[in-house]
Amino acid sequence: RLAAQRLVRQAVEYRHPFDFDLDLTLPHVVFPETVVPAAFPDAAVLVCSGGQLVAKSTVQPEQAGDGLYDRCHVTWTGVGARTCQGRDDWANPATGDHVLLVTDAETVIDVSAARNNMAYTQLVIKQSVARVLVVAGSRSVQKLAALEFAYHRAAAARNTHSTAGRALEETEASTLVGWALSGVAVLESGWDVFQRRELAVLDSLPGDRAAQRRAYADWQRVDFSLVVEEISVSIVDEPEKSAAGGEAKGVKLLEVKLLGCTAKALVKSLEASASASLQTLQVEDLVQSFGPDYRLLVGSNKESAPAAEALATVEVVVWHPKSPDRGTLDVEVKAAMSNLYLGGNLETVSVLH
Repeated sequence: RLAAQRLVRQAVEYRHPFDFDLDLTLPHVVFPETVVPAAFPDAAVLVCSGGQLVAKSTVQPEQAGDGLYDRCHVTWTGVGARTCQGRDDWANPATGDHVLLVTDAETVIDVSAARNNMAYTQLVIKQSVARVLVVAGSRSVQKLAALEFAYHRAAAARNTHSTAGRALEETEASTLVGWALSGVAVLESGWDVFQRRELAVLDSLPGDRAAQRRAYADWQRVDFSLVVEEISVSIVDEPEKSAAGGEAKGVKLLEVKLLGCTAKALVKSLEASASASLQTLQVEDLVQSFGPDYRLLVGSNKESAPAAEALATVEVVVWHPKSPDRGTLDVEVKAAMSNLYLGGNLETVSVLH
């Protein structure tokens, strides 16, 4: 317990910059339908790619003045999941049918070098993702269904284990519970240290109690922002085999696009606020043959770029009971939504059916 208190005190009150430069190729995680050699070539396989992770720190000089930050820049590319067959070269990123693909995810983390200066935010996190692509293809859905059935069957077989096997599982579970309780005790110890430290900071501020609480309440602790430029979900008809005997490319039937997705959060000493917004929603009909005017089944605007006005916004504010800005409410939620247009035709309905 004392070691946990010292660790929390060192992490919160003192600056410990360190420099690093990482360039990692993360492994593939493979979920096969079966590992039986005779059946493996025709078995469904789900391959989850970890992608490429690049992380680099920018450490300020030791004599850094107020307002300077220690920065960590993380870039994560090539993250995704795809379905294959056991006989395929699933280590090749071009093999199989993509189910999920995340492109160019970047995170910038800034930690204030002036830990006790209330003029500066203690922690700033900015994340951005260029595109998230989800593909619901007919071949992929069949393989995922086969995987789900195989794992349910394996789980049912594990339930028929002997009493000794069940006793071992109960022992493992009790060990995990013990570790979890120890972790909770460490967190509680660290929280005690943090509370005493915060009270000392509050008492050290100039002015009367009201002025001290006002200055303390305005101290920004965490500033978080996330921007996802595009989320695309496609329904694809994928034929099993092409004329040459290989897998043919699929034909898109429907595509759902979410453009301009943002999320923000600001945590102060006695107040927290969060907001999220969606600029544009479009459901594109890729089957219809009537022309571009009939392209959208659902849309907040006709252009492919995000609209000037957000389609939907949500804002949440939570006040601490001792916050000077708290009125009669502890939590306030605001939501707004602009116009959404619907379309459709019988041709598309018949094809999808």
